[in-house]
Amino acid sequence: MPYRHLPNTDSQRLTALDAAYQKWIGTAAGERLLTDGHFDALDLTKPASLHSTFRRDVGESSAALAQQAAQTTTSDTTHSALAQVVSHFIQVFNFGVARTIFPRTDRAFYGLEINQSDLPPLSSQADIQFWAGKVIDGETARLAADPGATPMAMPTAAEVAAARTATTIAKQTQTAAKDAYDKEQGDVSAARPAIDLLIADIWDTIEFKLRTLDGPSRRRRAREWGVVYLTRPGEPEDPETENGNEGANGNPPPASPNPTP
Repeated sequence: MPYRHLPNTDSQRLTALDAAYQKWIGTAAGERLLTDGHFDALDLTKPASLHSTFRRDVGESSAALAQQAAQTTTSDTTHSALAQVVSHFIQVFNFGVARTIFPRTDRAFYGLEINQSDLPPLSSQADIQFWAGKVIDGETARLAADPGATPMAMPTAAEVAAARTATTIAKQTQTAAKDAYDKEQGDVSAARPAIDLLIADIWDTIEFKLRTLDGPSRRRRAREWGVVYLTRPGEPEDPETENGNEGANGNPPPASPNPTP
């Protein structure tokens, strides 16, 4: 037998509320299965109704999540750019050592072994930030130690510094976006208990009003108001239409005054 399935996601919650609201406004007053109190909570024309507030909270949470995702992408991109410019700086400096433009001992200014010609680890954001700082500070110290030394170029330490600044700004923006999303998610989480109680009460009321109908007819009518039923593996689905099982307004048909013997 199909069983009732209450919503367990915000999308399902909104679908249930929307279905009940739309069915209410499209149903004549005398045929409505819900109370005026239910409609007060469902009414989307009232900004303070539970339905309106929850829809707004979910929408703001979704927008905040999208913003956080965009800022995370930006942060990752800036760190990739910084890793590239740090890598190029060290590689070009090593090329200069090979061409005797720079003495190999100058590698020590950047925190590198003087015989180290390979790249340091640049796989994590922490590694990238660490070696960016070594490059920037090392170039300043190298030129201060020997004012006649050839400055590094293609890229310069200033380019590394600019790239590091971009990562700092992007990380700050990403953190702010994450905090905003956390706040919006908190609003949604706080609203869920009341929404779940409302949906359960609406569905209980609908099923109670339709209690005199046979199972398939009751479920078909209830589905029109947003109630969801699921079937277990191997169970047949409810028929899409009923053949004479319901009378006017969903009530059982009256008994025939002259029943067939």
